[in-house]
Amino acid sequence: MPWYIIRARILINNIDDIFAVINDADQRSQSARTQRWRNFDTLPYEISQICVDILTLYRNADYIQVEKIYADHLKENQKIRINDRLKAVRSAYRSDHLSKIRSRLEQSANEVVAAATNEAPETRAEWYIELARSVLPVSRDDAAAYFDYAIEAVSKFGDEIVQRWEAVAALANRNAEGGYASPEMAYRFIRCAELIGDNVVILPHFSGHLEKPQVNRRGIGGVHGKEPKEIRYSIQIGSDPSSC
Repeated sequence: MPWYIIRARILINNIDDIFAVINDADQRSQSARTQRWRNFDTLPYEISQICVDILTLYRNADYIQVEKIYADHLKENQKIRINDRLKAVRSAYRSDHLSKIRSRLEQSANEVVAAATNEAPETRAEWYIELARSVLPVSRDDAAAYFDYAIEAVSKFGDEIVQRWEAVAALANRNAEGGYASPEMAYRFIRCAELIGDNVVILPHFSGHLEKPQVNRRGIGGVHGKEPKEIRYSIQIGSDPSSC
């Protein structure tokens, strides 16, 4: 691929006009992919990885060159693996020529990690730890904050989450058998379900281990098709989800 050739030429210091060779590589790459179609194409991710390498290795680049390469190929690019984003942050905080874009690289990586709620808590914690290590040479405070995020990501849920949810679901089913449930307990149960759902990848135990208690804005009514007893109450927005 032409992008790999650019990286090789940078390694042997054989680049006269970085913009010319990048534009040529981009055109040749797009032309070669014109008739290419796949359900999931990994080439854009590989090209993004090479662009990160180009920024990292091209230490003779000035601010204008760094800014243009970043703006053209990374800034709005959504096809970048999280590990490559973290690699870019680590390089930026250890390379003087990338100092002007390090905060933007860090912010984009942080946003991707924060939005990855479908990933396992342990995985997100590892990403936060990597961010902490990346920014440590420049900002110990930011590194400490990312480390706190990592602890928070795994402090509530881990491998035992299924067993904990089963226990809560069993209590909910038991409580619903009496035909009446405390409105507060019904609300706390819903918040627990929402919180767990935001921190796991796939949780089939919602339907498999919970015998579908009738939960709505009026409370927990019953199980196995029993008519729920109406319990009117109001939901206070912003209540503490840690109550579970």
